[in-house]
Amino acid sequence: MTADTAFQEREITPGSSRYAKWETARNSIYPLLVSPEHTLYQKGKGYLEYSSFLDLLVFYCVRMEHPAAGVSRMVTVESRALDEWGISRQEMEDAAMANLEKDGYWISSVQSLLQSFMGEDAFPEPLSLYVLTNHTQVYGAAGFLMKEMISGFAEERGKNLYIIPSSIHELLLYPDFGDVSPAELSGYVKEVNRTQVQPQDRLSDHIYYYDRQTDEIRVP
Repeated sequence: MTADTAFQEREITPGSSRYAKWETARNSIYPLLVSPEHTLYQKGKGYLEYSSFLDLLVFYCVRMEHPAAGVSRMVTVESRALDEWGISRQEMEDAAMANLEKDGYWISSVQSLLQSFMGEDAFPEPLSLYVLTNHTQVYGAAGFLMKEMISGFAEERGKNLYIIPSSIHELLLYPDFGDVSPAELSGYVKEVNRTQVQPQDRLSDHIYYYDRQTDEIRVP
C-alpha cells in the first residue's frame, strides 16, 4: 500500500466524541500533526481538542480500524470528550504519546529506499538524506513529537539536523554539513509544496533545526 493510497483509505472524521469509552479509546488515540492552515483547524478550532508544537498544531484522533473493509477511520477528539471520559488533558496526551511511540516509527536513508525500488545501481553516490515516518507511512510526521528519536539520530551522525517537513505523512532529515543555508532549504520546501504536494498534505513552508548543543528544535 502506498502512502497516497493509505491516505485515501484513512478518513479523518471531525466532530464525534461519543465513539468509545475511555477504556477503549486510550489504546487507540494518537496525535496528528498539521499546520494552522489545515482544514482540521479551520473547521474545528471552535470545538476540537488541540495543542501547539512550535508553529504547528497537534490534534488528537481515535483510530478505528475496519480490517475487513480495508479502511481506517480517524475520529478527531472534541474538547467535551475529556469531561465525558472523566480524564485530564494530560492523561489524554500521555496516552496518545505512548501509542505514538509504539506505532512503528523508523528513520531510513532515502538512498536505500530508492534503491529498494529501482535497484542497487540507482543513486550510487552517497546521499545523506533520511526519512522519518511510521510503518504505514500515513500521518507519520507526528514522529516530530518524538524528540528523543531525533536527538538520538543526530548523536549517531555527530551533526545538527535540518528537519524538512515533506508532508503530514513524513519528515526528511538532513545533517548540517554547512553546505546549504536554511533559506535555500526553506525555498526548496515552499516550491515542492506548491508543485508536488496536495494542499491537505502540506505541513509547513519552512524547515526546522535540531541543535545538539542546546537539545532544542527551533525555526531557524
